[in-house]
Amino acid sequence: MVIAWVGWEWDREGDASDDGTNPMAVADIETGAEDAVALVRLLAERMKTWGGDPWTREFGQYSLDDPGMHDLLGFPHLSFKSWRAPAALLERQWFRRTWIVQEASLARNLVVIVGQEVLTWEEVVQTCVFLQASG
Repeated sequence: MVIAWVGWEWDREGDASDDGTNPMAVADIETGAEDAVALVRLLAERMKTWGGDPWTREFGQYSLDDPGMHDLLGFPHLSFKSWRAPAALLERQWFRRTWIVQEASLARNLVVIVGQEVLTWEEVVQTCVFLQASG
């Protein structure tokens, strides 16, 4: 099992260098990591229930803050800034390290921990697939 610690909820870089008090660091992020984790879980659940190829859902025809996207996903309206939260989570340092590809691909079981929240690797992958499919 591989346990990936990506930092505290308030630690926007995931390297414990951020005490969460710099307002300029998150000028474009409306929600915190807790909301990002919740959105990652919800996206992964939707992707899993649909099964198959996510590109057949035509996500790319809508922007993330378009009501059509929310209808397609069955979500309440979320602003583009809310969508930025999971992307910011995926931009943390752990995801940018070179050896992560090997670590993730060779792990039989991988979990990603953000503060006290635990995400499965499958949830992270499904979210990445959705973000890629939606352009």
